[in-house]
Parts: sequence; structure tokens; C-alpha cells
Amino acid sequence: MEGLLKNQIQSKNEKIHSNIVTVKHQESKEFNSKKNPPLISFSIHSSKIGKLIIASTSKGICYVGYLEKGLTSVQQLQMRFPFSKIKNKKNKIHLLFKEVFKKDWNDMTKIPLHLKGTEFQCKVWEALLEIPYGTITTYSNIAEKVGRPKAQRAVGTAIGKNPILFLIPCHRVVAANGKLGGFYWGIDKKVMLLNRECNGKKKMGAKNWDPTFF
Repeated sequence: MEGLLKNQIQSKNEKIHSNIVTVKHQESKEFNSKKNPPLISFSIHSSKIGKLIIASTSKGICYVGYLEKGLTSVQQLQMRFPFSKIKNKKNKIHLLFKEVFKKDWNDMTKIPLHLKGTEFQCKVWEALLEIPYGTITTYSNIAEKVGRPKAQRAVGTAIGKNPILFLIPCHRVVAANGKLGGFYWGIDKKVMLLNRECNGKKKMGAKNWDPTFF
């Protein structure tokens, strides 16, 4: 199974997310300054994968996620960015995110991303950007890609903290035995996202997941 998945990711290169984004990492105190807290603007959007919070700094999108039960949008963002000013305000960067759902990615305006994470986390997230649309890979493949082949658990933890749903496609990572593995937003959401991209005509559920559809 591992070899099959590795071959798949090497053979498809039509839609690769790294081609449609630019990436900036946080500066040392950028997201953690109480004296000069960064402004994060957010808006709520309906999309082909559900209702999403999209948030950004002046440098790019910093967060995309589903609405979490029991939390307001502001509370959800404050958990991720505790020293930031949170403002409900739509901007052009938020609208760019929805371009990723177009069938044709040619001539797309590049989407700026502004990542808050450790050096290792950002390295893992950038590796995820290389997984082509319509393919899957494994945690161990990502560990090899970031130069830490024995750090599969740490890679899995970093993937679980991915701040930008779908655009950084962590849903395309599965276990080496073909099982689904984990997903921050729940296995049902992971299967839903994979169903949108697989080659099979029959829609899968968590109990009848089949990696050979990719």
C-alpha cells in the first residue's frame, strides 16, 4: 500500500496547491505581542465543502476552518491567536480562497498564506501543499519529505494543527495501511472531502473507505 500511494503522488501533477499560493511565516513576535497585537479580520462563507470561517492578517490568510460547536467565531479565533485583535470584516483575500474550488486553476491569482507555527510545523504544512488534488499520501511519506523519516508521530501532530483547511490539504494524508488516520474536524468530514476528489463513482463512508479509488 505504501508503495502504491508513493507512486500515485509522483504520477499526478495537475493541481498542486503550492502552485496557487504564496507562503509567509510569522516573524518572532508577530502573533505574540501584547503591546502591538496584530489585527486579524474574519468573515463567514458558504462554500462547496460547508460553512467556513476565513481569517487573515495584512499578509495573508492565517486560518480557515469549520464553525466549532459551543464557540463564537471570535472565541474560536482567539484560541488560535490569543494576543490578536479579532475583527469581523470581509476582505478581498477571503474571497480569493473560494477560487480553489474552480475546475480550472490556470491563471488563478495566487492566494497569500500567513502561517503561525513552529519551524517544524510550517515545514510539514508546506509539504502538504505538494500533494496533488485527487491523490493521497501517507504520514510516513510526509515524514520522509521533511527529512524526519522516524518522526511520523510528530508529523501527525503537526498535521493535526494545520490552520488552513483544504487549501493546505491535510485531508489527503492517510495511514500506511490505507486506513483513514485522524482528522481535526472529524472522520466524517475527512471522508466527505476525499469523496469530492476520488475516482470512484460510489461515495464512501468511514466504514467502507477504499484507498484504491485514488
